[in-house]
Amino acid sequence: MTTKGIFNGTENLIHNALGLEPGKHLKQKSTCLNLSPKSIDDDVVPRLVGRLLNQVFLNWSGRIPSQENWRIKRQITLASKNKSPEVVLERAIAILGESGELGNWYNQIPVASGMVDDKADKRAAIDLICIQDRNVDLVELKWGSDTPAFAAFEILQYGLAYLLCRDKKSIFGYEDKKLLQVECVTLQVLAPIKFYASYDLGFLAVGIRDGLERLCVDRDDGLKMNFEFLSFPDDFQLPFSSGEDVLQQQGKEVAFGPNRLLIEAMNNLHPVWI
Repeated sequence: MTTKGIFNGTENLIHNALGLEPGKHLKQKSTCLNLSPKSIDDDVVPRLVGRLLNQVFLNWSGRIPSQENWRIKRQITLASKNKSPEVVLERAIAILGESGELGNWYNQIPVASGMVDDKADKRAAIDLICIQDRNVDLVELKWGSDTPAFAAFEILQYGLAYLLCRDKKSIFGYEDKKLLQVECVTLQVLAPIKFYASYDLGFLAVGIRDGLERLCVDRDDGLKMNFEFLSFPDDFQLPFSSGEDVLQQQGKEVAFGPNRLLIEAMNNLHPVWI
């Protein structure tokens, strides 16, 4: 039996709102290429954001979820043989965070474990977060897999789980969690510039942004939420080919070399589809 989690039903809502035909999925590049402001009315995506939030709230079973959700901690373990670009890059950023070079960055933040039962959504985690004062960026990191549209709705759903946890924090025992006390949350997709090539998804960013603004307009806590597609600098190339490359750089001088390239890139991210 398939376990139904906190995001159960959201995929159907997304596909129906975007007019995807049966068998089509946002992971498919051809499907993402066909998305355009000409085929989707302006109010479709903002209204979809509201419906997705309602679905997430309806899916909550009334269960008290794991205390690990929304904890601030870095996961820096990395197998030397790992060659997944996204994993290698994410861990490299976390390791530099641990050393203080990218001190505001953390990774693998659980968002929904235990909300429905003790099995569902254990692997639902935000790739990266950046905390600065009372602001936090929740980041879906991509290098070559999937599509910008798929990544956008992935981080959006995690953002909606954030709203559920924030609104239920007294019930969940989350009152002391720093991430649930910030003033502004920005949902981001971060990828190399080539990841966005050939797509025309500025309308999607605007729609998600408008939808989040509507969700926050009457909130008593004053929370603001935003969304953006971000790119590494145009000339940035992945400076590590494997976990071994990352591990070899630990403890080394960061004034030059792969770590310096990564630090400079993380300090010079820029928006796509302004």
